[in-house]
Amino acid sequence: MLIPRSYQFGFCHQLATEAKRHFLEIWPRQHGKDRCFVNAAAQVAMRRPMVLWHCFPEYAQGRKAIWENIDGRTGKRILDDLAPLIEAENKQEMTITFKNGSLYRVVGSDNYNAVVGAGPYIIGYSEWARCDPMARSYFQPMLLQNGGIEVFMSTVFGENHCTAMADAVCNDPAWHYSFYTIDDTVRDAPGEDGSPVVSQEDLDELRREWVNSGGESGMSPEMIAQEYYNDRTGVNTGVVFGEELRAARNEGRITRVPHDPSKLVHTFWDRGVHNRIWFGQKVGPRWHLIDCLGTDLDALPGIIRRLREGEREKYDYGVHIVARDAVDPVPGHMQSFKKQAEALGVAFKIAPNLRVDTGINAARAVFPLCWFDEERCRPGLAGLGRYHYAWDDKKRRFSREPVHDDASHWADAFRYFAVGRPDAKDWREEDDLPPGADIITRMQHAQRQRSGNTVSRNYRRR
Repeated sequence: MLIPRSYQFGFCHQLATEAKRHFLEIWPRQHGKDRCFVNAAAQVAMRRPMVLWHCFPEYAQGRKAIWENIDGRTGKRILDDLAPLIEAENKQEMTITFKNGSLYRVVGSDNYNAVVGAGPYIIGYSEWARCDPMARSYFQPMLLQNGGIEVFMSTVFGENHCTAMADAVCNDPAWHYSFYTIDDTVRDAPGEDGSPVVSQEDLDELRREWVNSGGESGMSPEMIAQEYYNDRTGVNTGVVFGEELRAARNEGRITRVPHDPSKLVHTFWDRGVHNRIWFGQKVGPRWHLIDCLGTDLDALPGIIRRLREGEREKYDYGVHIVARDAVDPVPGHMQSFKKQAEALGVAFKIAPNLRVDTGINAARAVFPLCWFDEERCRPGLAGLGRYHYAWDDKKRRFSREPVHDDASHWADAFRYFAVGRPDAKDWREEDDLPPGADIITRMQHAQRQRSGNTVSRNYRRR
């Protein structure tokens, strides 16, 4: 079993003794997050039969990060720490059965609603900042039923649900909370030499390599600050709205924003299997985003009913903005989504059908005018904070389009706000057709518009 280092001891001891039910550990790279969790949770599991889940952002990532991960200094798998406790392993399903019948299982937040089996007593979320936060909502009732333990471990990834959680629980005595940087990470367990896991010389070498290679290798200063110092303000992470969210927080625009009964409330929808809705009010030159709503697998009548429940019953609604595909026929239904809504008393206005990158530019342009209610918009802000471009190691650049995941639904709804709100400018190509354009220019313009619409449709359907 693992003998914790000084900076790991508090977490490992509190989890192994079940002293807390909630844990949030903000640790840098190379800090031993997953190894500490596995060893401490296994000590709990050996007291009585139970189920442990180790949840990664993606199921496939769990195989690389924990199941096949080998310690370069010892040449052993991380899971070999548990060897004396193991009765059997299933490599295909990534499960371990302990000698007393307890079960350890690797799961993924990318397909959380497909996880079946006995309810867990302990769930550990690895890289929580990159996990789908809806996974917690789905799993939490299981823990409540079992009186179980939830553990969140992560390096920061800009402003998102992880940093929002840290702000909310850092002083809560019901939580075990810790925050470390790479400067705290030393080899000081019994038998170790006390050397840094990652030295300043190592980080300086990464910076020099970044400069000398023109960004082709090494790590940028912003990335080092994020990955090794848990600096949430870094913007070189591929997060689409990273700079905008940082500015909003620094300028105090993420705060308490109450509903103004004298103003109309407009809604902006991304609809489908995953429905995401922003609620906004125009107050002078500002837009107050006072609320958001996320529902999965709900039929339209149920969603509309939620628009009129609780505090939302007080809202005097204005326009409801939805994407262009709301007028398309719905498979298995005689009416389009728009027609169904009209029958229920909600009249939709169709947002301009623009390219994703055009919508992103529109969202960036309107961001400085936006004030967000920190509490009621927490899920939407977390989604915007996770909306990112994927990094391509071979091409050494970020993808051209953002990753399509749960976060993209919140971002799509925000894009429809940016381009479809009542005071929005026309975000179609401004420099498309100069006066007296010839036939070739007109043909090229038409092709660009068709291409833009196709990109949007394909992006939504992936």
